[in-house]
Amino acid sequence: MLRSGFGRRCLKRRDAPYILGHGLGWLKIKCAARDEFAIIGWTDPAGNREGLGSLLLGYYDSQGNLRYAGRVGTGSPALCCAI
Repeated sequence: MLRSGFGRRCLKRRDAPYILGHGLGWLKIKCAARDEFAIIGWTDPAGNREGLGSLLLGYYDSQGNLRYAGRVGTGSPALCCAI
């Protein structure tokens, strides 16, 4: 994201709903460090959500082995459903 000109990230409280605009549940932070990850899979959606659940991320260690890094949401319910 930094290469594409986005030097900041928006964070949302986990229990805050997705609403138009950025209310009190959102926080904008400056990106101080970065790393690159590969999308290695996804989880099924939970509840009545459609599309994707979380994206599973991996990275290559110093020996060139692909390692699991964790899972993340896209932050956009519409994006998950459109994929």
